[in-house]
Amino acid sequence: MEAAESRPLEALRCAAPAALAIIPVSMLFGVLAGRSDWTPVEVALIGLLGFTGSGQFAVLPLAD
Repeated sequence: MEAAESRPLEALRCAAPAALAIIPVSMLFGVLAGRSDWTPVEVALIGLLGFTGSGQFAVLPLAD
């Protein structure tokens, strides 16, 4: 039973480096989109539908 309980912790430990890299980029996009007068709904939709970080940043000047 002990091995089954440690699997979620192992998964979190493996995903932590990627999360640490993605979180600042996501925050930067949110700030830039907010400064471009995007609504929180628009920011959330581009985050859900545009699954590449570079694609999200490429859309910012096109939406103005």
